[in-house]
Amino acid sequence: SGLDYLKFTEFTCQINGATSETYLEFTSAPESGQFSRWFIDDICVTRSGETSDQIKVMSFNVNNSLTEDSGLMDTDPKRWTVRRHAISEMLKVEKPAVMGGQEVTSVQLSDIAGFGYGAYGAGRTDGGVTEESGEMMGIFYDESQVTMEGSGTFWLNEDGTVGEKGWDAGYVRIASWARFSLAGKPYKKFIVLNTHLDNTGAESRKQSIIKIKNKLKEINPNGLPVVLLGDFNIVARDRIFDVLKPDFVDTRAVAPETDSNPTYTKWGEEGFAGRVIDHIFSSGFDILKYRTINDRTYRGKGTFFGFPFDETCPYLSDHDPV
Repeated sequence: SGLDYLKFTEFTCQINGATSETYLEFTSAPESGQFSRWFIDDICVTRSGETSDQIKVMSFNVNNSLTEDSGLMDTDPKRWTVRRHAISEMLKVEKPAVMGGQEVTSVQLSDIAGFGYGAYGAGRTDGGVTEESGEMMGIFYDESQVTMEGSGTFWLNEDGTVGEKGWDAGYVRIASWARFSLAGKPYKKFIVLNTHLDNTGAESRKQSIIKIKNKLKEINPNGLPVVLLGDFNIVARDRIFDVLKPDFVDTRAVAPETDSNPTYTKWGEEGFAGRVIDHIFSSGFDILKYRTINDRTYRGKGTFFGFPFDETCPYLSDHDPV
């Protein structure tokens, strides 16, 4: 009682011996003739010793299994039917709360969901989830860590027409988003937006970023924290990202623990130095750590003429997850 709103910006109250039945009641009872002013921006209640809320978010171009597997032997570690087991093992180790996958086909959406994740995706051709619907910006989430409360997909072209290329893009490009809350804490909400910008169209990349930022204003009227991730097909220092700077940070650049390892590896092709083109930008979060997941020890499994085999998959995809 007796707090002067002009003299404090934060107030912490510790209640010893609190139980699940304990509650706090905030009241404002001004003296006669005074105007009541209470501004409560955020109330965070934690148990003694409870850690602060943390989430791990991942971006991973999984490599389109329909177009890339053609011509590969059944035992090739680049083949989806082999490396999917290695990806499953990686997810068991990393345990991301949310993963944004690029180039996800309907088979890959189903397979990754089968690893114990909820999944949302919409094909770039028609918005469906069939093989004919094309690549998806798959959003996968661990339902023991988060609850998905809403989702959507929009097309990165001049007017948002479904299935159409935009500007100078070589391919149809889309962005998918989902709104989450932390499991058991419905008041802790955030948005993840996943995209894959064009590999050839510079104007398309520029206009797509602008469209994504404008769309976020529409789907996030309450200013929730946001994670913007994906394969952007360009380095983070490119000028197209200037439009994000007032609101977003590059997690790789600001994390106290980080790296600068390439994310696009071309499966370790000899003579290719790699490029850093997969990024995670954020708004409203404190960034604790950034890491390129380039472990080369995960093993794939499959069958060859009916005989089971397993072998090391040195590359989970032609991109490393971040």
